[in-house]
Amino acid sequence: TAVATGTKVRNGTIAIDASGRALPNLFDLARASGRMTGLITTGRVTAPAPARFYAHAKDAADREVLARQLVEAANIDHVFGGGGAGFHPLAAERARRVTPTSAFLLLWFRGEVWT
Repeated sequence: TAVATGTKVRNGTIAIDASGRALPNLFDLARASGRMTGLITTGRVTAPAPARFYAHAKDAADREVLARQLVEAANIDHVFGGGGAGFHPLAAERARRVTPTSAFLLLWFRGEVWT
């Protein structure tokens, strides 16, 4: 988080300060200045390291929260990386968890999924 926000935070959190307030990250600053943004990773896009550039979370290990923020709030122009199975509607079922919405379907209906 120190690289993405310029502020050192408690281990295990993503871009929030000690009082729980969200810290602006590089993507927030780029958007505010009218720039396009993109994220490229060889790992999962919901892993804690790349998530530090778009998410704000109390638990860096909660991939569902990170995926939801990536889809609903991050406002990133281009995202390339792994972990696509985590966005598939059946992934939660395979993991024996049921989620009310599917990140995959949200992206699909927004026209942001290409096969």
